[in-house]
Amino acid sequence: MRTLIYSSLSFVLAVIFAGMLDAARQSVPTFEYTMRAEAAPTVRLLKGANGSCSAVVVAPGYALTALHCEQAFEPKVDGHPVAEWRKFSAKDVALVKVPGLACPCAVAGSKAPAGERVSAIGYPYTIGLLLSYGESQGDVNYDDETYMHHTAITMPGMSGGGVFALRGGRVYLVAVTSKASSGSALSVSVDGLQPELKGL
Repeated sequence: MRTLIYSSLSFVLAVIFAGMLDAARQSVPTFEYTMRAEAAPTVRLLKGANGSCSAVVVAPGYALTALHCEQAFEPKVDGHPVAEWRKFSAKDVALVKVPGLACPCAVAGSKAPAGERVSAIGYPYTIGLLLSYGESQGDVNYDDETYMHHTAITMPGMSGGGVFALRGGRVYLVAVTSKASSGSALSVSVDGLQPELKGL
């Protein structure tokens, strides 16, 4: 009789423990959910008279975008006029000063090694905010410049948007989209920009 009670109690405890484990697994946010909840709000629409791009807020009043997005002509980010363009040594990335632009802000991280899962986020023409997912394929050389190559789908209009990774439960901006297309994209790693960003 005592053995039967112990067996029944063990079974009940095992069922309870299994249920707790299952609930814990379900409560852990997925990669996609985390990107939509934490990374997407940092990406904004940059719109001018001649077209639109994307931008990533990195500090109050500042955002990173692609340098060629300057061609949008008198662009605004979230309706706030861009007051200044700061160029970097990398060919196609710029820091824009946008008075009135507010956080949430992205946190810059180190380069994404080949195989790391990433999300490309931006504003394709006529579509609105888009999140796509893929993997980093490491660095490639294009037009005498080093870019990060990844398999997340990008489209025209996503230039200047962000490429994000999830590390230790925290979201990091690892690159800015430079050459968006209907396939995989070339992006500029923000790893080398961190000294300039720290002073913001």
